Amino acid sequence: KNREVLDPVTTLKVPFLSDRCTAKIKEAAKSLQIPVRVVTTPGKKLRDILTSSRPLDKKKCPNNNCRTCLALNNNGNCTDRNVVYEVKCSYVECQQSGIGIYNGETYRPIGDRYTEHFRSANNPTAKSYKDMPLAKHYATHHQEGNPKLELTVLQRASTTVDRKIKEARLILKNKPDLNNRDEQIELRKYLV
Repeated sequence: KNREVLDPVTTLKVPFLSDRCTAKIKEAAKSLQIPVRVVTTPGKKLRDILTSSRPLDKKKCPNNNCRTCLALNNNGNCTDRNVVYEVKCSYVECQQSGIGIYNGETYRPIGDRYTEHFRSANNPTAKSYKDMPLAKHYATHHQEGNPKLELTVLQRASTTVDRKIKEARLILKNKPDLNNRDEQIELRKYLV
């Protein structure tokens, strides 16, 4: 049998609001001749948002003298996930000059990501780290010193797209010197 070759169609996932809203989105895509298939996803239930079996429990750090928790200065926990964060070089000359600042995002525990940043700053000439932002900073400005880094969780997110958008907006707003602005390019993958 001969099979017709169909044009590739992109799937656009949108949260379900109402049948009317979904119909309007489909009509708009059709009128603009955008080859997209609209799929609705169920939203979070209010019951799931408002209830928890142990709402007052706080996650505790599994390590003693945790480098990440110390860098967070009691403003978060190394087990926090799905966050947008800022890492700053805390050498006085960098703080006075406003350099050595990096904004990033991660789905993984912030402790895992911070450890990667710390290792790159601690060993900036290693082949596997040399292109990383903090490695470049430490290779240029602090060849002899141990890394002194501050970590701040700037925002929390609920989805990957939300996290990527928040990161891109904060980079545009804060203009951290160690970001190369590839985050805006990366964000395009998640937007239609």
